[in-house]
Amino acid sequence: MLHPVTDRRLHRIEREARFEAARGALLALLGPGARRDDGWFRAPGVVGRHKGRDVEVRFPGGAAARVVRTRTRIRTGGAFQAWPRSPLLVRLGFAYVGLRGAPPEGTAFVLERLLRDLGARRVDAGEGALRAELAWSPDAPDPERVGRALDRLDRLALALEEVHAPLVESGGALVCPFCRDGIADGAPLARCERCGTPYHPTCFEEGGGCGVLGCAHRAARSTSGRLMGPRARRDPKGTPATRVDDDPVDSAPDEGPEPTPAALPEET
Repeated sequence: MLHPVTDRRLHRIEREARFEAARGALLALLGPGARRDDGWFRAPGVVGRHKGRDVEVRFPGGAAARVVRTRTRIRTGGAFQAWPRSPLLVRLGFAYVGLRGAPPEGTAFVLERLLRDLGARRVDAGEGALRAELAWSPDAPDPERVGRALDRLDRLALALEEVHAPLVESGGALVCPFCRDGIADGAPLARCERCGTPYHPTCFEEGGGCGVLGCAHRAARSTSGRLMGPRARRDPKGTPATRVDDDPVDSAPDEGPEPTPAALPEET
């Protein structure tokens, strides 16, 4: 039989090994640019990118953490808080998800899956970030569950970033600003990510971005949620394509160093 002190020390070593293994699994999930982050004033965790978004996963208490906190950066969106209500309130007829603020429309199912199935204790959005706190067991870590939660949070982020702007109307119908033709009801369309102006998807790509004066944004989101950008151009001779969103400064040919001005003659 091991001495109690030795037994506790072995238990701590095993827990730290499980914690580092879980962090390794999260590093693999977040891609090649992910890294461990053990800052002085922040809980240990990992940082990286998931589905094109900056993501942090933190473990308050390190290897002994009982919760895991995730933070996903978003470009825009409203603020809200969601949490699971107690079983007593649910039996009394209240909804399972408690809410403060207004989450995006159509996301009630995603929130309930996060809170009920994935063990989230809280989900909130605001100040350019979408955050979640999930239950965590240091003796049975489950990084795959954190990955599934990040997938659900990405769906919430897409809904939060959806631009809701007044429709551009002409005679009661949507009109594409590029081709000036109407957009039929139920037809695919793309909305500028900045101002919300609707376009035919092909018109947005061919036009090189939003044509609204003062906007000129080069990204739009289709009705299916796909992020779109300008289409590559080809000249009539069929030379390699150059994208219309290329930075003219970066794509300009290198003209060499600037000439050094001739020295002025010294005054006598």
